[in-house]
Amino acid sequence: HNVWVYDSEIEYPLDNQWGISWSNSFSIKQKLYRSDIITLDYHQDLSKRNRVYLNSSLGIGFRKLRTSHGSFPFKDPFKLKKKTFDSGEFSLYTENRELFIQPKLGIDFRLNGLFHLGIETAYFISLQNTNGLYTYEEDEFWIWNRAKIFQKNTIETTGSSIIRNQFAIRLTLTFNY
Repeated sequence: HNVWVYDSEIEYPLDNQWGISWSNSFSIKQKLYRSDIITLDYHQDLSKRNRVYLNSSLGIGFRKLRTSHGSFPFKDPFKLKKKTFDSGEFSLYTENRELFIQPKLGIDFRLNGLFHLGIETAYFISLQNTNGLYTYEEDEFWIWNRAKIFQKNTIETTGSSIIRNQFAIRLTLTFNY
């Protein structure tokens, strides 16, 4: 199951090769993925005309991954962990919350002075992992009144995570200002 993710990153350069950045990622269609990461970045020019760059980074971050189990209608309002579900429908997800370290390696090609096109690979090394059920109230008229609950899994299981792949490949378009 593929999830398309939008990623925005802001980098503060320390010098010509080093920088510190913050990245925020989220899934485009459904609320299946969210990630925040702070990284130390290194950039090396590989060409004589400043056209090809090697990028590497090491970061620490937090992410949430969800697998949807569908939406369910109900008639009578109910309470769960002091939250009232009263809209008539809720969605149920299996959620994985993870604190991770992420090494990244990529190559950028300068298209012009403002844009770079690149490809990068990343690997997620889990430091702390929590699984559970996430319940989200649908069709609530007031957005700020929408009930959301995460219930940590307390049952011992043989599997350690709902994540089957810790590897990511990204195609990037970078705007430099």
